[in-house]
Amino acid sequence: MLGIVFIILKSILLALLGLVLLLLILVNIILWVPIRYQAYGSKYDAILAYGKVDYLFGLIRVRFRYDGDGIRYEVKILWFKVYDSTVPRKNKKAIKKNPIKDTKKSYPDEKENKLIEENPVEEKKEVVAEVPQESKETIIETKNNRSKEQASASKEPIKDEKSLKSKKAKKTKKQKKAKNGKSEPSLWEQIQSGIELLRSEKHKGVLKFVLGKVYKMIKSILPRHIEADIIFGFDDPATTGLVLGGVSMFYPCYGKTVVIIPNFEEVMFEGDIKIRGKIVIGVIVYYGLRVIIDKRVRSIIKAVR
Repeated sequence: MLGIVFIILKSILLALLGLVLLLLILVNIILWVPIRYQAYGSKYDAILAYGKVDYLFGLIRVRFRYDGDGIRYEVKILWFKVYDSTVPRKNKKAIKKNPIKDTKKSYPDEKENKLIEENPVEEKKEVVAEVPQESKETIIETKNNRSKEQASASKEPIKDEKSLKSKKAKKTKKQKKAKNGKSEPSLWEQIQSGIELLRSEKHKGVLKFVLGKVYKMIKSILPRHIEADIIFGFDDPATTGLVLGGVSMFYPCYGKTVVIIPNFEEVMFEGDIKIRGKIVIGVIVYYGLRVIIDKRVRSIIKAVR
């Protein structure tokens, strides 16, 4: 008997371990399988652009295109279209009532008409007593007085409720201030206190640490490959030269695949560009956790709050 119980427990544990392993594998796949993206754009006579995004080895695919007619895109999972902007959505048709059924209900049958004709309802004559004019005036005055009393009674509790609510709100605010000893700081005050803490000697390296992690996160998202062929020009040749000088600073990064030609004679901007890159969710999560877990960052957040 004990052997059967041990076998059942063993099978349950193995099943649980298998589920845990499957979950870990799925989480690792979601975190570390890259999201690959690619885009192309051109501007000559008209602006054209198209691109694609693939995730989980192409199981999830997004395609988009822009031209003079507008943006069009579609989403696919495996071989099924989840969404397509070119296909119009089906509007739900309003359910119309059958007019024949309504007419049957509105008009009585012939049998009912015969019964009504055979047994007519006797009209009751109302006896109206003559009332003198003085009594009429007194009745009207009493009615007006009653209506005024009711209106004043209905308004008074509303005012009382509003005053009670305002008093309660003031009390809660006072209680919070009494507990904390100080009023809650505004957003601008929190920012100023955070800047002062970063300038202090204890937290000198925190800003550098955070900016370094943010830079690595942005770098992992930016495109890895760029191809471009661009011709540009401005009204003033001096501005064209300034822009060319600023762009040439990044020549070591893109010099092999990007061609930029200035035009000092006329205003123009035309060319085409192609980018390709990938995004790894695990990298972003890793650097984000590094920032959040750091003791110095947590101490600054607590101090600001």
